[in-house]
Amino acid sequence: MQKARGFTIVELLIVIVVIGILAAISIVAYNGVSSKAHNSTVQQDLRNTYSKILEYNVLNGRYPQADAELTATVQASRGSYHNSGNYIYCKNNSGFAVMARSKSGDTFYHSGSGNGKIAFSTTGTAADDCASLGIASTSPGYWARWVQSSLGWNV
Repeated sequence: MQKARGFTIVELLIVIVVIGILAAISIVAYNGVSSKAHNSTVQQDLRNTYSKILEYNVLNGRYPQADAELTATVQASRGSYHNSGNYIYCKNNSGFAVMARSKSGDTFYHSGSGNGKIAFSTTGTAADDCASLGIASTSPGYWARWVQSSLGWNV
């Protein structure tokens, strides 16, 4: 009598479970790397935007205060940003700030007082978010823009 060749059900189930565990570990690792990449892109875009707005101020004697001026200045990689309320420019007579929300959900800012991570407002208004960076809507010369929703992306 010849012995049957092949795998038992138990052996097949063990292999399937091991493959599932490896796949889950890979997905978690990929999501972590992806979030870091989005955060880095957003932070770099903010630094570039900040520098371009400073350059605009030197050339024109003021910060951008119209949609066309801002569109020509802001450049962003749209794939790294959160779906809503994701790129804000705020200014007043004494300074300006840029703020953006990454796809990972983290919010970053760049302003004259520094840069870093910040909590996004729960109301989702540019005025509240600008106020959290020290640029209150009651400040002289206040102007704020949601860059993506109001101007589209300048990529």
